[in-house]
Amino acid sequence: MQVVTTFTIAVICGWVARRIRIPAGAMIGAIVSTAILNTITGYALVPVITRPIMQIAGGILLGHSVSKGNLIMVKSLGKATIILITGLIVLNFTLGILIHYLCDMDLTTSLFATAPGGVSDMALIADELGADTSVVSLMQLFRMFGIYLIFPPVLRMLTKKNRKNVELPSNLLKQEAEIEKEPSRQKDKNLLLTVLSGIVGGLLLIHWKVPAGGLVGSVLASGLYNIITERGYVSGRVRFPIQVGVGALIGAQMTKESLSSFKALVFPILIMLVGLLIFTFIFGVLMNRSTMLDFSTCLLALTPGGIQETSLLADELGCDTATVIVMHTIRLVVVICAFPSLLSLFIRL
Repeated sequence: MQVVTTFTIAVICGWVARRIRIPAGAMIGAIVSTAILNTITGYALVPVITRPIMQIAGGILLGHSVSKGNLIMVKSLGKATIILITGLIVLNFTLGILIHYLCDMDLTTSLFATAPGGVSDMALIADELGADTSVVSLMQLFRMFGIYLIFPPVLRMLTKKNRKNVELPSNLLKQEAEIEKEPSRQKDKNLLLTVLSGIVGGLLLIHWKVPAGGLVGSVLASGLYNIITERGYVSGRVRFPIQVGVGALIGAQMTKESLSSFKALVFPILIMLVGLLIFTFIFGVLMNRSTMLDFSTCLLALTPGGIQETSLLADELGCDTATVIVMHTIRLVVVICAFPSLLSLFIRL
């Protein structure tokens, strides 16, 4: 009953938020409603198995739209990757040092609290290096909430003019139009093969313990299927339940205990969120002017949220989701593999 109640409330509030045209309304409505339910009653429950299922489902939704035309954009990702990694380092050290001096927080904790990685990843690494894991976890949790609640309307406002000109490549539009005209039996076959390819890819990368393997594997596999066959197909009707499911997952992490601890961290959290907005805008402009990527895609590629959630926001806001996924995969690998050693070296100095 807890699971049913959680998802029922998430679906209703996600639908209402979308109807009143809140940016990324399905996800945000589900996040807010589930978080309120859990902080007031502690009743929200989302099974652990839901996360890999949502990752694979979201990956298939995003991956099936990857076409041969997207491969042309790879040429511009060299410069974009350098800007991304440079920006991440500048962001982390600037915010970490600022919070260390202004908020009387030890340097190790402040650096890991502002590192642009995942909540659990950063908490585990921080614990090994002697940081206050409770503060790191809370700061990372509120960073995630701030990104998904504040960034969509801000990014939509910043990219309003640009977004009107963003559309799917003509070959992909033609492909989708052709598939929609096919008999139901053929469409079902295309859907089944697209889904199966995504499931196989997602399960393989989960088995190999690749970070965010369910999402990355399903995107790569369903994208590869579409590039080879040009028959990738997923009904647009599945976008809403996936966004709601992801939102419920995020919202259920907010508890009464984390909310009560928020008062002591208000100032550092504000510094972090303002810094994230400034960082995203400055480096987004730099990336836009240095590459062929449009401004909205640059902003989403630099937004330090989860791969799946940010990719869904990119899809909602009309960005190049394939590029956003690639950039966030790079971010995740760099943060998890390189940042612990880099931060440890800096702290020792």
